[in-house]
Amino acid sequence: MKPVYQRQICEGFLEIAVYGAARNWRFVGDTAEQMDEANPGIVEALQKVMTKHRVERALVPRPVFGTEIVNPVQLRREIFPRFLRGAEGDGVRLNFTNDAYVLSSADCPCVVICDPIKAIAIGVHGCRDALLDRGRIAGKSGREPASVLYKAMELARNRGWVKTSPLSVFIAAGIGPTMFTHPTTPTVMGEDGIERVNEYQEVNRQLIDHLLNTYDQKRFKIVTDPVQGSINLVELIVAQFAEYGVTRDQIEWDGVDTAMDKGPDGKFLYHSSRRDPTKRNLVVVKLH
Repeated sequence: MKPVYQRQICEGFLEIAVYGAARNWRFVGDTAEQMDEANPGIVEALQKVMTKHRVERALVPRPVFGTEIVNPVQLRREIFPRFLRGAEGDGVRLNFTNDAYVLSSADCPCVVICDPIKAIAIGVHGCRDALLDRGRIAGKSGREPASVLYKAMELARNRGWVKTSPLSVFIAAGIGPTMFTHPTTPTVMGEDGIERVNEYQEVNRQLIDHLLNTYDQKRFKIVTDPVQGSINLVELIVAQFAEYGVTRDQIEWDGVDTAMDKGPDGKFLYHSSRRDPTKRNLVVVKLH
């Protein structure tokens, strides 16, 4: 099975491969048997991917839409040979050659932060709720740090990163703003063509107001349609890195829109939660 794309990033310091709609890459369960029961054949498919990319250890924390970034030593549960789980987190520090961060997601971008001079390599699950503190936005108690990217950058600082170091960022396999909507209207149109009350109107309004009031929309086009609540996650990621002095020319985006991209045959290249919330893509980020 071939990835949709595979390439070297960070001047060959890392390799990334993205697998899409050729199969469902969703995996759940605490054992290989449970994983295969939930998604038949997934264990063998993951083993083939690990072999193809010569992954010595797959580091696979369970995403919790927060800001925790785990160290490989926290992943002590070997689900099947060299496939390590056992900790919750939305990112991993890659410390050893041929270790890989393995992320199963649909629409949530994978963000890779690297500095080969300082030997920094961090893979992050860049979902909306890991980037934004929804509790604080709703006027409740917040978390520290507010974003998983802030946690990643603090870890980079602890490893000796400074603004003059050649840090780079790669953003992979995320949804585009066209389908990533959070309507602020009183009603919404269902897929069946029936208009219904928008039960998320107030929550969505708080979210969009927060983005409009927090970030310079002339500099960062995060909210592309305030009424539909269309959010550009790539721009949000760029804006948060800018707080640490990381510029646009240090950030590369793969151009993928998991909700909209199609191949020459007219079929979707990726799974998207906006079409089917039960299916996932697979991202593999390996340290060379």
